[in-house]
Amino acid sequence: MQSPRYTAQLAALLGSLAVGCGTQIGNPTGAGIARVTDDPGTLGTLVNAAFLQTVDGMNMGDYAYSRTESRVSTDRSCQPQSGSGLSLVDKADSRHSVKDETAVWYALSEMNIKRSYEDAWTQNGTLLACDPNARSVRFNYERLQLGPVRLESRVNEDLVRSLTLTDIKEKQELRHNLTFKKTGKRTLDFVNYAELGRNVVLEAQLNNQVESAISLPTADGGQVPVTMQLQERFPLDFAITLDANQDWTRYAIASGRQEFVIPATGEVLRLEFRNVNFTRESGCVPVSGQMAATVIRPNEDEVRYSISFQPNAPLKLKAESGTETLVLAPFACVLKER
Repeated sequence: MQSPRYTAQLAALLGSLAVGCGTQIGNPTGAGIARVTDDPGTLGTLVNAAFLQTVDGMNMGDYAYSRTESRVSTDRSCQPQSGSGLSLVDKADSRHSVKDETAVWYALSEMNIKRSYEDAWTQNGTLLACDPNARSVRFNYERLQLGPVRLESRVNEDLVRSLTLTDIKEKQELRHNLTFKKTGKRTLDFVNYAELGRNVVLEAQLNNQVESAISLPTADGGQVPVTMQLQERFPLDFAITLDANQDWTRYAIASGRQEFVIPATGEVLRLEFRNVNFTRESGCVPVSGQMAATVIRPNEDEVRYSISFQPNAPLKLKAESGTETLVLAPFACVLKER
């Protein structure tokens, strides 16, 4: 049985991520600029948005080698191979629910998604063929012997996630809303493969040039957008394991980082990954590895939070100095849209 002190700390922890009326965004600096990362609730929202954007960026979509992934598409069409420069246009206008349950958390996400991905699958500068019957692009991994295969997507997406997250042991409940608009371009390069028994491991690299406008609440009950720009100079190397049916079973990030800058204030949010693994069963929640979230503010010391992922472990980012904590709520990423 947990102590009353622990229960109070957990209640405070869950409350730190809750976003609602009365939340103050930052504290004015000497120059009169409000730093958005000063407020724990706002910082938690930004960390979760950055994490979801990274995981969503690695996703290959519900074609190629990932038949078990996204099922929210409402309009998918092959494009003429000459003229458009595109292989596939994938759109979604969907409202749906996503449930996640472990021994620690129960999460229910209500999703509202409006999305358009304009995809160009190429190899050596030539568009790969799109199957008009399946409305998909599927390539045999062995064709990587002829050179890397590239998926370049023009991204336009509006996403609203209303999350109810319950701590099963402590009976604590968190409600969290995340609203953001993504625009830009992401590029996936599939560069090599290795056959391991009946499995195949694809080596890939993600380059994102995506800007996110995230809606944050104000003290008077309104909303203000905060823009985060992903720094494209930090590509992310990762691997995808395919089973005998050529469906994905694991995404793995051996090491790497993603950096997001807030142009209005010069603040930077850095996510660092080491041996982070996602499985088809766990979806958006890593089963192993470590992640750190570092807040970099102009002319100040960095503030660093970290987490070690384990099955059924609490999803709490702990400050490496001090006692502050943030809740990571990775639920309902693209890997879990089935």
